[in-house]
Amino acid sequence: MCSEDDIESPFENLESSPLTDSEIEINYREYTGIVLKGEKIVIPTSLRDEMMKRLHEIHLGIENQGLCFSTELLPLNIDTESLLSLRVRRKAYQARVMRITCTSLTTSTCRKKEGFNDDEVFSSQETIKELSDRFGVTEHSFIRSKRQDIETICDNLLSKFIVWPQNNDFQHISQRFDDLGTRNFPGILGAINGSHIQIEAPLHNPKSYFNRKQFHSVVLQGWPGHVHDAKVFRNSGLYENGFQKCGNGRYHLLGDAAYPLKEWLLTPYRDNGHLSQQQTRFNVALSSKRQVIERCFGMLKGRSIRLKYINMKSMREICQTIIACCILHNICIIEHDIIEEILNDVVVPAQNFVPGIAGLFENDAQGQLKRMNITNRI
Repeated sequence: MCSEDDIESPFENLESSPLTDSEIEINYREYTGIVLKGEKIVIPTSLRDEMMKRLHEIHLGIENQGLCFSTELLPLNIDTESLLSLRVRRKAYQARVMRITCTSLTTSTCRKKEGFNDDEVFSSQETIKELSDRFGVTEHSFIRSKRQDIETICDNLLSKFIVWPQNNDFQHISQRFDDLGTRNFPGILGAINGSHIQIEAPLHNPKSYFNRKQFHSVVLQGWPGHVHDAKVFRNSGLYENGFQKCGNGRYHLLGDAAYPLKEWLLTPYRDNGHLSQQQTRFNVALSSKRQVIERCFGMLKGRSIRLKYINMKSMREICQTIIACCILHNICIIEHDIIEEILNDVVVPAQNFVPGIAGLFENDAQGQLKRMNITNRI
């Protein structure tokens, strides 16, 4: 390697003023030794092979370059104030960074230069203009980068973090549910319900998205807000495979009165004014255990504030945003990231049963028998 003092410039006899040849300016920067032709650096032919060799040596490659950008822009060592704004704890934030980094997120201009951070997008209700101004990029660049990252999260992490539990975990899950509160209720694997995500009125068929709460929405499962939870359930894969998924009926989910009674989906007794003490006790026990689903929705929306109102037009993007928020939320749960401020904001709503809806389905005889047996046990 030669030092700068050993290099003789072929332009040392030229003045530093620009020379014009065929209307193209050539500049010699004496203080740096750089020769410019317009805006391009001139490399002498004798040095081109050596220059290409050095460029290849220092290039990280596409995958490593992506990891480098991601770890720089989603730093593992983040200050406490920033963590509070993202509504995550340090360990969970670091886990999310590592999970997202390993998916090789986009290295677009927005991400590379301006520190684009998915957590800030999901945990904020700022407009696209406000967010793009914060990152110092155009709205178009911000939207493009956001779309790419959300698609990457959904494509790479969905099957890992939104999954049905393994059969050998059923007993442990059931025991944890039974330990909740003071009332016993055996065999619970989970709870089922729907939740509305408020959106702008769609340009196409807005009435289908106008729900009974008097605003436009999509149900968390991706259906238009006008569709009732029971119909969403009826058209889901869970409806067809719930018996097998719940250990062939040995275990069960809990639902409210809007859902049909199945051997693997238990619902409360219809209050006709003549319930026995045992039936009332069963309803109270079921309701107390089922509140976990409302707390879950409250925590999800409390952490991912974007889900309180999504100002997008594309239904595909809306659904992908919901999925991405659920994935990142589950990573936080795995890392035991429970923030008391979010829990304190959770309000458990009253039963949302709509008369006549559950009548679309016939109650399962095996479900009635199972409900009766549990009623007698508790």
